[in-house]
Amino acid sequence: MRRVWVVLAAMLASGGALAADAVRKDQSILDRLYANTGVYNKSTSGTTPGFVADPGWPAPLPHNWMLGQIGGLYVDQNDHIWVYNRPRTMTNDEAALETRGGADGKNGLGFARPNGAVADCCIAAPSILEFDTAGKLLRSWGGPADPGWLESHCKAADGCIWPNSEHGIYVDHKGNLWIAGNGARAPDAAPAWSTHKDGADGFVLKFDQDGNFKMRIGGTPTAPASNDTSGGINGTPLLYLPADMVVDPKTNRLYVADGYGNRRVLVVDADTGKYIGHFGAYGSNPVDDAGAAAGGRWVTDRLKSVKKPAFFRNPVHCVKIADDGKIYVCDRGNDRIQVFDSKDPSLGKPCSNPEGVAGKCGFVFV
Repeated sequence: MRRVWVVLAAMLASGGALAADAVRKDQSILDRLYANTGVYNKSTSGTTPGFVADPGWPAPLPHNWMLGQIGGLYVDQNDHIWVYNRPRTMTNDEAALETRGGADGKNGLGFARPNGAVADCCIAAPSILEFDTAGKLLRSWGGPADPGWLESHCKAADGCIWPNSEHGIYVDHKGNLWIAGNGARAPDAAPAWSTHKDGADGFVLKFDQDGNFKMRIGGTPTAPASNDTSGGINGTPLLYLPADMVVDPKTNRLYVADGYGNRRVLVVDADTGKYIGHFGAYGSNPVDDAGAAAGGRWVTDRLKSVKKPAFFRNPVHCVKIADDGKIYVCDRGNDRIQVFDSKDPSLGKPCSNPEGVAGKCGFVFV
């Protein structure tokens, strides 16, 4: 089932899905899928596309690989589908099939397997996999499930730290691959595949498409700091559980949805990682972390008839740029999308807009 939903996400992202109402109904497998899948609760006035999952996508993976949760997916300019897999989320039952033995009667993921694997299968796949539209695996690399890769390609001495929980993947207009993570600080008795222990995932990483490390922005924080500008490696901003990122090809600015811990969109130079600006809900800067935390969950505001919370609630889950320069931010904790104007010079600069006035601080509308 996990693989089927990976496919559905890929089809949604690439526009390669097939209309659910466009095929005649007969007894073929594909036609039965068309008849029973699609988009439900459609708008009566709007136009909504329909989609169907392809259970045969992707093609079977080599080496008996098995996928964990999918922490990100992106379709690049070549229509290649990049999947960001979480090998450490394999369940106990799935990990029982992990054939790589560790020390003290444990398998590669650290699960106790004193009698070895229960079957001659399977192995956790690398964290990053690239597919073509037909589902053929083109490339794979990265993470703790790729033997020897961390030691050869993600060295702490070079500034590379792999996330403890994979979340968010993006390929920019220059072909650079960006990833992030939303893992909390590892416990003292950290699992076998923990990749750092000093703090939470507070960074984004930049690679080429073959997995060669280029740059890290941020570090390993222990608490939110939505107004930080230089607390990370080499004076870059310190993030806290970032979720998503996008580069504006016209300005080479990297926008980061920051995220599960912080409550902002961070703006940095995509080549240097240096701070340019940041903004919270309605374009406000600085961000009031304490006030947002005191606000509690969204239902508290709803009960008080507060319909325009003055802050993002965690997670700030996505950031996207349209061709016209509009920036769309997923404020998932408030169940809303806010739109900003990347061409507005006040966006990301110190500015106060708690009332959500359109045209102020770069804010456009909700």
